[in-house]
Amino acid sequence: MEELIGTQKPVRRILDPDEAIAALERAVPGLVALRRPKPAVFDWRAVEEGAGRALPSDFKSLAEWYPAFGLDDFLVVMLPWPGEEIGQAEAEGSGSKRWDSDYPAELRPLELVSTS
Repeated sequence: MEELIGTQKPVRRILDPDEAIAALERAVPGLVALRRPKPAVFDWRAVEEGAGRALPSDFKSLAEWYPAFGLDDFLVVMLPWPGEEIGQAEAEGSGSKRWDSDYPAELRPLELVSTS
């Protein structure tokens, strides 16, 4: 893993949530077929309280437009389910620990790096 640090940094980080989703849809064939007809409504305050941190706007936008999905056997994108935000937080455990990653902090967006 050490040899990967610094090699997977994006050339350009897309900060606009709509632009980020459009880029993802161009990169992942068939993803658009999963897109909701209209954005889901979430209680983001409850989700963020359960997560123990503020979540990035691109993550929120992705969750509003898409259900959880997987990319082959490579990656599963877990997203909250509309209307079940509090129940999910209770079932998964609250606090930031469940949002942490096995990947080094250098490869994660700053807002998802645990401060504890």
